[in-house]
Amino acid sequence: METVMITRRICLPSRYLDHNIKIHLLRELSNTVRDQCSKEHGHIISVKKINEIVDHKIGRANSDNVFTLEFQALTLNPKVDMEVIGTVCMVYKDGIFINIMGKQKMLIPATSLTEDSGNYKFNEATGSFENDQCSIKVGDDIEAIITASQYSNGFFSCLGILKDV
Repeated sequence: METVMITRRICLPSRYLDHNIKIHLLRELSNTVRDQCSKEHGHIISVKKINEIVDHKIGRANSDNVFTLEFQALTLNPKVDMEVIGTVCMVYKDGIFINIMGKQKMLIPATSLTEDSGNYKFNEATGSFENDQCSIKVGDDIEAIITASQYSNGFFSCLGILKDV
């Protein structure tokens, strides 16, 4: 995760122009950007703080107040060689999927588990990948490294390998 500066426009109804305007702006901004994902910044996890109100105009369509805000956001931007911790959410003979912070799923292909990372074998009876030392099953938290990441239609697709097995 990283903290980045982002500039966005949001609308705030006139009824919120009071002594708590900064609280209203932060709430509206947080609600607006929650669950957004872009190629430039990745997944926005949370808004840390508003740094500056860059501009304020009255909207022509509905007379709402349109604010341009510069803010700090905590983001998850999946990049190659990034180390992540994820929870195993699916296990198949072709690989495992991990869920990273509830925002991003990543596939760790079976080929990387059987050849590169500890000689795991898929056990159909238990639905897990196992080797002599341990097993990987749904619910386990594991460390991984992103080996490929692609952005398309508002989402990232990621491939990875286990970290230092």
